Formats: sequence, C-alpha cells, structure tokens
Amino acid sequence: MTKNMKRIFAMIAVWTIISEVVLASGWVLDPKIAPTVGLPDAYQLAVTTLGPATNQFHCTAAEFVGTYRPPGSWMFSFYNTNGALKTVLAYPDGKTHVYDGPPVFF
Repeated sequence: MTKNMKRIFAMIAVWTIISEVVLASGWVLDPKIAPTVGLPDAYQLAVTTLGPATNQFHCTAAEFVGTYRPPGSWMFSFYNTNGALKTVLAYPDGKTHVYDGPPVFF
C-alpha cells in the first residue's frame, strides 16, 4: 500500500467518524418536527439584531436550518441595493449571530 492510499483511507475514516458524531448529536434536520421557534418570532429576532441597518437592508430569504447549527435555528439573508449581504442566524434560545456575507459553518 502506498503512502497516498494510506492517507486516502485515513481521510475516509476521519470523515466517517465526523459524520457519525454529527448524526448522533441530533443536529440533523427532521422535517417532520415543527420548529421550536416560529418564523415570525425568528424574523423579529433577526430584524431586532440588525437594528437601524434594516433601513438599508431587505430580507430576501429565510431558511429553517438544522445542519451544523442547533436544531430549530433560522437563517435570514438580507441584501442592500449595492448587493452587500448580511446573514443573521436566529437560534432557538433567542441568541443571534450576524455575518457580513455568507455564514461560516465550520
């Protein structure tokens, strides 16, 4: 077995373990379960977090996310007329996080 093949097998093993941990943690979206925080409440959190910037940005997308985030999280995309993006993540515990640009999941 060559060094490259050993590296490939090691990488596959690591990704398998990471996948199992993520799946076992319950952070995978189950579409049959209703969100713990409804869309209107999550949107209100996002708009409140942006504060005065909501005069410059408009919401273009809302997505219920469960992968790489706590189950029940919402992700909102806000753009301004110049094409600048702000992404707001609203978590079920009421906390929020704002990214300038697309969110970073790792």
